[in-house]
This record gives sequence, C-alpha cells and structure tokens, in this order.
Amino acid sequence: MTALLTSSPSILSLEAIEDSLIIEINFIAYRKLMLQNDELKLFQIYYLEKNWLLAKESREIEFVQNDASARYLCFINEYPALKDRLPQYHIASYLGITPTQLSRIKKNL
Repeated sequence: MTALLTSSPSILSLEAIEDSLIIEINFIAYRKLMLQNDELKLFQIYYLEKNWLLAKESREIEFVQNDASARYLCFINEYPALKDRLPQYHIASYLGITPTQLSRIKKNL
C-alpha cells in the first residue's frame, strides 16, 4: 500500500507457495472510481480499518508481549489449516524464530 500511495517501487515481495489467482488493478483508475463512489469509499475505509489497523496492531502487540511458544499457539489457533500445509521454515519466519526453535517448541508442546 505504501508503494502505491507514494508511486514508488515496493520494498516487499511475495512468493506464492501454492497455486494462486493473482488480480491486478490499475490503482490510479481505482482511486478515481473510489472518489466517485461512496460505497467504494466506505469499503476502502472498512478494509483499511480491519486489515491495516486492527490486525496489524494486534499482531505487533502479540509479537512484543508473547514469547515464541505463545505466538505459535496463537498461530495454530488462528490458522489451523496452515500448520500442516506450510513448510516449517515459513511458519518459523512468520513467528520471528528459527526453524530449530520452532521444532523445540513443538516438541515441548
């Protein structure tokens, strides 16, 4: 989102680890359409509140306040279908730990 708003290249990259459907939109055209349509504006506000403010804040607080074991338990509670589909190194990366640390956590649980 930052790259779109600043018209600059993104410093982030994404890697699809499963077959995926990618949707590309013209951001400038979307912004023009959003300015003309109140329902689209409300959708955008709701999306940003839910996905950028609430979820991001919750994840940041979880990262600071919880140890790695608690973060792993939150992960498997929030994303139960992913724990068996994702490689352990991806889960470890998401949790901010090494795969070895994740292995120890799983062993202790």
